[in-house]
Amino acid sequence: MTVQQHKPRPAWAVRIQDERQERGWSKHEMARRLYAAKWHTPPTPDQVVNLASQIRAWEKGQHFPRDWADAYATAYAIPLDALFPGPLQGSIALPPGTVDQSPTPDQGDDDMERRALLQLLAALGAGTAVPADALEAVRTRLDGTVATTVPDANEWESVAWEYGHTLLTVPANVVITRLAVDVVEIRRVLERARTPATRAGLQRASAQTAAVMAMALHDTGDLPAAWRWWRTARHAADASGDRDLAVWTRAREAHNGRYGLRHETIVTQLNDAAIALADGKPSAGLASALSNRAVLASEHGDKTTALATLHQLDKVYGRLPASVTGDGSTVWGWDESRLRQVEGGTYSRLGQTDSARPALTHAAALCPADRAAYRACITMRMGLCDIHDGEVSHGLESAVTAVTGLPPKWRATYVTHTAHDVLAGLPEKARALPAARELRTLTAGT
Repeated sequence: MTVQQHKPRPAWAVRIQDERQERGWSKHEMARRLYAAKWHTPPTPDQVVNLASQIRAWEKGQHFPRDWADAYATAYAIPLDALFPGPLQGSIALPPGTVDQSPTPDQGDDDMERRALLQLLAALGAGTAVPADALEAVRTRLDGTVATTVPDANEWESVAWEYGHTLLTVPANVVITRLAVDVVEIRRVLERARTPATRAGLQRASAQTAAVMAMALHDTGDLPAAWRWWRTARHAADASGDRDLAVWTRAREAHNGRYGLRHETIVTQLNDAAIALADGKPSAGLASALSNRAVLASEHGDKTTALATLHQLDKVYGRLPASVTGDGSTVWGWDESRLRQVEGGTYSRLGQTDSARPALTHAAALCPADRAAYRACITMRMGLCDIHDGEVSHGLESAVTAVTGLPPKWRATYVTHTAHDVLAGLPEKARALPAARELRTLTAGT
């Protein structure tokens, strides 16, 4: 029996190679990233070499990376079913006369569980930390056995809501690692959904988790991956039939797009679509979209549009339900602190410091103490007011202090964007000052 030669590679093999090469990763770098996604611990040099050899075979389509499919999806920040459309399989299709000795699905699950148990036992015997992925493999298998046949959409929406809080209090790279596990699981649960109501609830949770993933990737600076996750979030929100969520998703994508170097035409289209879809119905998404419009206008010096939009935003805020205005702990709400930050930021760009200072002072008083990045932005906005009022040195020193006081892991793109606003507001002769050079250095490449 012989295997046919020069068989066209499967689409998934072409895709994983294209995605790797698009990122400029060698096979060895791909191996390191797969290990990071799967085990969260650095691999040994031998492990890198061995896995790189497997990657070569996978990209040729000789074998399907069954045990590493989830890790590929995490490393590329692409949904598993988008990266590997159709049922996951153990190997490529074999021509007639070739014996397929790949394990059956049940056998594969048993093998995976056995490997996980061996890893756990080895770790316990050595007194080392328990491998998180090994423990998760056992938990997932148990959960699949004891779970009810009807997925609980409410539970997953609660999980998604909690990630909206975690994103504001935990570094983005940690959120991505945690969230990747749940994104894979929610996909599996969604496949079991039978009733329209359950499916809609799970699609809402999928949209929310995809949006949090997009925001986290954006905060780490992986902008192309963030845009792809925003696309997935929009699709899921639309499929759920939840109009408020569809508005919110477009508005937040536009918000991230402003800081993420997306073309302003795309940002404006997304934002206008959110406002049109809202059709005047107050929601956190509409408030976010009006905020975007005011900020964009102020960046162009369009005082009339900026101030008119702020007035409209204030009216919408007054009609928001208490569940939205009272939620200052997640990305899903729109509390007064956010309103005052938007007002202060817009007025400070326009040079209206008499209006900006009270709004920023109010925002600082309302902003939770654990929101270090947001508080740093408020301080920088105050510094910009100082610059507009002629206190250039004091304003620059305030901005530099705000940025240097943040650990690098908290210097998200919106922080550096605010610093760039400060630099843009400097008089020409002040741009060579030592503090200006320091602030430019701190935010270089972001």
